[in-house]
Amino acid sequence: MLYQIVVSALLGVLTLVTVTQADLRIGAFNIKTFGVTKYGKENIMSYIVQILQRYDMVLVQEIRDASGVVIPGTLARLNARDDVWGVRYSERLGRTSYKEQYAYYYRKDKLSVISEYQYDDGVDDGSDVFMREPYGVLFGISNSDGLRKFGVLGIHTSPDSANQELNGLDEVYEAAASFWNTQDIFILGDFNADCSYMSSSELERLGIRQPGYEWLIGDEVDTTSSTTNCAYDRIVAAGSDLIGSLEISSAQTYRFDDVLQLDYDTARDVSDHYPVEVTITTGRVNLAVPISSGIEVRSEIPAAANMLTAVNSLTSNPLIVSYFNILQLQIDNR
Repeated sequence: MLYQIVVSALLGVLTLVTVTQADLRIGAFNIKTFGVTKYGKENIMSYIVQILQRYDMVLVQEIRDASGVVIPGTLARLNARDDVWGVRYSERLGRTSYKEQYAYYYRKDKLSVISEYQYDDGVDDGSDVFMREPYGVLFGISNSDGLRKFGVLGIHTSPDSANQELNGLDEVYEAAASFWNTQDIFILGDFNADCSYMSSSELERLGIRQPGYEWLIGDEVDTTSSTTNCAYDRIVAAGSDLIGSLEISSAQTYRFDDVLQLDYDTARDVSDHYPVEVTITTGRVNLAVPISSGIEVRSEIPAAANMLTAVNSLTSNPLIVSYFNILQLQIDNR
């Protein structure tokens, strides 16, 4: 969210004080068949990096790379544009020679890793529940007046066993909550929770569909960039502190083909899925006041719903007051 305060300088020149709310945008993106072939396509990778940079933390799924090039290479590309990125990732998971990895890319200036969690459901012989067991990370929030930490559990279900795997997620959540000593956890990823893979009645019977879990991406949402219309990709939140910190209305798909103006074939080369996303409100705002050409005064203050705290902060700063008189507050929700 962006706020702008209109101020006047000593010479009567109007300028803007930028007030940005320090929220966190969380995402999950199934990048179809993300291996060395796709990684080697410069134009496609440029779009992928642009998409990932939208987020403060994003789960990437369907990484298929035995060479070990794609995950660190993507990190290097992110840091070439903005050197603040880190990554945590799972081992290669799967019952057969076909294996995938999960990776969490995150901004180190906003989040820190507290611990990781790999769920293990036993021998990968078909008697286990998950094709690719959920992998999670517990993050600490660097600057927050509210939520201090949250967990994320990533899952890419096998389409043929989506019902079985989604039924197992309640147990995974309980195990991770015990391990991390927090209830505030996202479960997110490509659930394959729609169309021919899951019926509405099967969905309603899921343990993670019961009270206490907040499904942020609705059953009516199309999360695919192809000609299908299916709500495969989901974000589910649990824990009262986490749910209470969410900007529920921000939960959506990111239609990168429209935003980046990609034709159908190029969009499909990026992925047949849209990222899904939601925003955590941290309860802080950042001020940037242009004092003179090339110079800014920056500070961070607690957020207030009507931004009166931001105005009071400005008027109590002697350096700012010496240059400006505050005239008006404008709020622009973005």
